[in-house]
Amino acid sequence: MNTEQIEAQVAALLKQKIHRDIEKNSDLKSAGLDSMKAIDLLLELEEEFEITIPDEYMINDTFASMNSIVIMIDTLKNSRIS
Repeated sequence: MNTEQIEAQVAALLKQKIHRDIEKNSDLKSAGLDSMKAIDLLLELEEEFEITIPDEYMINDTFASMNSIVIMIDTLKNSRIS
């Protein structure tokens, strides 16, 4: 899965949460991603991308923008041992 595919899937999940399209570097909190929606998003990301998000990624910076989420997913997927 390449970065563009990850980005498209993350954008779709975010749109379900905040009910609008979001730019890659837009502040998600300002866009309406509150803590409850962020937890729900986290669970959906784990399921959608078949990953487990480690505790060290569960910080505000990780969920600050769509781009930061995409980077996290890309990092976690590429760090898997094949």
